[in-house]
Amino acid sequence: MPSYRCKLCDEQAEDVALHLTERHGMNNERELFLVVCLIKGRKLAPVMQCPVPGCSVGKSSRLERHLDRIHRVDNHQRARFMEMAHRKAIVYELRALRETFPDPPMVSDIDMCHCVLINMTADEVSRAVTSPDGFRVISVKRHKTAAFFGRAKIALSPQEYTWLTDTIRHRSVASDYCFCAAKGNRCMQLLSQFRTAWRHVGLPGRPDFMMIRNSLVTHAHTRLPPRQRQYLARAMCHNTQTALQYYVTDQTTSLARSSRSLALRAVNALKRK
Repeated sequence: MPSYRCKLCDEQAEDVALHLTERHGMNNERELFLVVCLIKGRKLAPVMQCPVPGCSVGKSSRLERHLDRIHRVDNHQRARFMEMAHRKAIVYELRALRETFPDPPMVSDIDMCHCVLINMTADEVSRAVTSPDGFRVISVKRHKTAAFFGRAKIALSPQEYTWLTDTIRHRSVASDYCFCAAKGNRCMQLLSQFRTAWRHVGLPGRPDFMMIRNSLVTHAHTRLPPRQRQYLARAMCHNTQTALQYYVTDQTTSLARSSRSLALRAVNALKRK
């Protein structure tokens, strides 16, 4: 029997449904069905949304033919786009299910935005490039929109970078990932940890990463000139206009560093009012 990698914890499992039920307490039948389809790569619907940015066709019942004839993709690109389309269809159904406040409640967070930090590896941290002013810029290869935006860039101050490397150096678990769970696999609970820290410093509400991302985009749009908005959007792997090419060159270290300053500038504009 083949084994599959769980999208929730990265563990291998032969009986996916049993693993999700016993390991993660997934008791909602609709959620269980959708997540099993995602893990096993099952096609959810005959009509899927074309994942190529800028495509005006939208949904297609013959997506592979559409990708070949309209977008002239090669085999590697076709496989990548088909995987993206399958995931997008399932995520859409999971998000629709979440909006109904189902009972039993959902336990997965696949339909929620995952930050780049989840996939950041310890090796990528060690290979950080130093900008002229001493900031360390980490290039993360694996993330949701890597096909369109290249490696994600994370700029850290010297003190922040030291905190991160010390955490990796002194932890008791061996793992390739920068942030890992008890068994060394990816830590999929970063949002929970973030909210715990948020409450610890006395801040109200229950924010998520998407809310913060959207806030930065909103403030940048209203308070930064067009050129600087493009720099910041590029750093966030969020295009100000529809992307027209499949692959782009990586953002430079200097632009990644300046993008952090632009984000702070956009948000700090509120304080000066």
